[in-house]
Amino acid sequence: MEAEEALRDYETNVNMMDVPFYGPKPQKGVNIVHINPKSIYTDPYLRQVDITFQQEGDFIYSSDKRKVLAGTVAKRDQDKRNLNTLIRTAHFFTPDSDVAFPMLSEGTQKVWMTVEPLEINTHDSRAKKIKGNVLYLGAGLGYSVFRSAADQGVKSIDIVELSPDVKKLCEDQVIGKMPNGDKVKNFFVGDAISFISNEDLSAYNSVDLDIYRDTQGMIVPYLKTLPLEEKYPKTNFSYWIEGNFYVDLQTEILAIIRQMILRPGDSIGGLGYSHGIGMLAKCLVEEANAVINNREDLSNFISFNNLRDLTKDFAINNPSGVKKIECEMERIAQQRRIQQMFSNMNFVYIKELADQLPIPGSLEDTGQKTEELTDAILHYLMGGDEFTVAPEGTNGTDFGNNGLSFTKKPSK
Repeated sequence: MEAEEALRDYETNVNMMDVPFYGPKPQKGVNIVHINPKSIYTDPYLRQVDITFQQEGDFIYSSDKRKVLAGTVAKRDQDKRNLNTLIRTAHFFTPDSDVAFPMLSEGTQKVWMTVEPLEINTHDSRAKKIKGNVLYLGAGLGYSVFRSAADQGVKSIDIVELSPDVKKLCEDQVIGKMPNGDKVKNFFVGDAISFISNEDLSAYNSVDLDIYRDTQGMIVPYLKTLPLEEKYPKTNFSYWIEGNFYVDLQTEILAIIRQMILRPGDSIGGLGYSHGIGMLAKCLVEEANAVINNREDLSNFISFNNLRDLTKDFAINNPSGVKKIECEMERIAQQRRIQQMFSNMNFVYIKELADQLPIPGSLEDTGQKTEELTDAILHYLMGGDEFTVAPEGTNGTDFGNNGLSFTKKPSK
């Protein structure tokens, strides 16, 4: 059938992870543009806002920590997919000379935002719809606020930012110095999703959500915001990297449909997707019960408009499904925190931790590699029904200055 032929072409031409850039030679699905850094700095924000090093708490504004070296590549715009060939195209740029960009980081490693071509282009794609009285969820480096304040179609701006430290950075370096800064009427500190869930948004013409670093971090706040589009039909809602979110969702759905059509004996439930977008893809395929007999059926099903409608219906009508995805993302975040703790421990300490857990005897070997022992402990803590990670000092086993402890779960 035509759908099977399309999927086989897709499987042949694009690697299984749907990220064709990382190969030994240029492949289909890559678009790289050479850029003179001077052309990037024609952007009004980069030309007029002088970001200098400033630290408030764990958050840092810096002007030169984010660098793209000549001859290397960085993302230029959101990915796109050709619905006929199914090939995903990633858009990159490579500068003719080294270039540095403003950056907001948390600590020394966690980058929350930079102002470079990806941020500039994704703002431009949303700006056409951002008019009137605007609510920005997430302050970041103040880029979108700066650009919107200069737009004659924008009357007023309110901002909700979780961190008071980021609020101070943004006020000190951007809002307090920018032209039209008086358009910013309110700068709230608080959780953005709680704010929009509890406040009346009818006074806003536009609400823009940008409180995440990537599409995986986007999924939970996105699913919680989509139902508000029905509650406030006169308000335009926009979302940073929404296009990329649906390209990632297409990737997961194509993997599921490929499995169903090319290996029909396998059930959807056996695919084992563990992260949020994969879970959403599985739910949408199951609930849609779509009939896919040809290329057109396949293209229509994974189109942006159809997937957005299905995702919105899921967010509105399946709160328990949204909660399951939220719990999975919390589990992944907790797993990463534990892995970070382990990365700062030596083998002797990890071995002492393993000795205090009921882990199979084969793991008691002192000759075992640190990584293997860490994986075994992590698997036990995250997957077992008996224990859960708890804050240090709670009623459980305390492992001292490393900040890791675990306590027995209450019986049901």
